[in-house]
Amino acid sequence: MKPTFVVFGGSGFIGQAVCQEVINRNLPVVSISKHGKPREEELWMSSPLITWLSIDIFKDNSWKQYISDKTCCINLIGIFFENRKKGLTYDKMILLANQLISDEAEEKQAPYLFLSAKAGPCGYIEAKKKAEADLFMKKNQTIIIRSGLVTTKKRPFVYTQGVAIKISTHLPIIKRTANKVYPVPLKHLVTTIINESLAPSHKIIEDIR
Repeated sequence: MKPTFVVFGGSGFIGQAVCQEVINRNLPVVSISKHGKPREEELWMSSPLITWLSIDIFKDNSWKQYISDKTCCINLIGIFFENRKKGLTYDKMILLANQLISDEAEEKQAPYLFLSAKAGPCGYIEAKKKAEADLFMKKNQTIIIRSGLVTTKKRPFVYTQGVAIKISTHLPIIKRTANKVYPVPLKHLVTTIINESLAPSHKIIEDIR
């Protein structure tokens, strides 16, 4: 029986790429996000293999019915910068989101993958580390991926930053810092996320290049 992927934050930058690749592999996927289906629609978004759900997981528990031991649960929810006026804090969007989804995945014995990070704003990394710590004692198969800067040519500014970081890894003074955020191509990250979800285990993936 083919597993169903349940992607939290599936309408986001990385989430869309994950959903598209799952469909390319002829596997079913459920995208759960506050915004639902992206406004800028592409052909693959109308595939019968994908279900777009507009659910605020902090207010509506209906998403829980989509988690089971036959699903691959992927948490891509998060923010890089806080916006307290809109209620977008690291505690909510990283820590609480991780707690809610991972608890349900553990209860249903669903494999769970959490996308963490190696570098970023101080509060962001602190929240990611706290979220990771909450996962260490989980009894279901749990995968943590610590990603560097995610790049794609579709985002030229970030792609250029990635090239600069790669060059910086050869400079003695800053190579240590540069290696912390060493860029990972979006395609490579997505492939890793899906492959690890299909062969779940208790694992921390520190570096993807």
